[in-house]
Amino acid sequence: MVAVGVNTRSRHGIDDVINNVVHSHCMVYISLVEGITRGRGVAWSNTPDCHSGDRRFKSGRPRQLLRRKKMFKIAQLDDYAPEHCKVHFASTKEIAEEVKRDLESRFGEMVLTEEEENECCWDPGGMMMTDDEVFSFLLDNITINCKAQHFDYFVGSTQGYESRGNETKYIKLHGHWTCICITPTEYERLQMLYQDADFAKRAKKSWEERERRLNKLAEAGSIKRVVKGSDGKLYEKKPVVNPIDKKLLN
Repeated sequence: MVAVGVNTRSRHGIDDVINNVVHSHCMVYISLVEGITRGRGVAWSNTPDCHSGDRRFKSGRPRQLLRRKKMFKIAQLDDYAPEHCKVHFASTKEIAEEVKRDLESRFGEMVLTEEEENECCWDPGGMMMTDDEVFSFLLDNITINCKAQHFDYFVGSTQGYESRGNETKYIKLHGHWTCICITPTEYERLQMLYQDADFAKRAKKSWEERERRLNKLAEAGSIKRVVKGSDGKLYEKKPVVNPIDKKLLN
């Protein structure tokens, strides 16, 4: 068995994981031992997303208060359409309807549903470490969760966005498989929330632990770090001790 360590969208009908990896310019990890990954602290395909499992709020704000508001999901009606569209989450119904109109003009019929919760997880793609701390950013109508190991990439990837939309203005935060659409006011608040220096310290600790686990697995011969060459083939990349460009892993 060869398992490719990527964050999949199996719940949204995306099954061809390896094809997605080979056609992306990112570093991936390939398990050489069946079953080695689950017990060693590294998550691979079918990893539960941030909507499920034990996801506590780090701010201490009562969970029941947040359940009064719900977010909205816009998804492609046909998962096997020739042109694939990411799943979008919106903090308000007005934004959801605006996003739906935009996506339908480009991808065809979309489905808008109201979710049971108002939490969603920013999706950077790539592999992630299990039992990692989750940072929660509470906005007016939605809570955006982010794994500590992805925090630096999250901050860097959500800079400089401008409002879009005709009837309703919104900001779209792009992810690998999903996008999160929020109000301009919520976007400004998000920029303020992650300025807390404590986030950076905890994220650094998480990243170092992730690299330690991966290097240990690589040294044991359980995984290989590979990159895609210009010819489309995967080539082994030797583990490094010094910090590497985090964007290469996402």
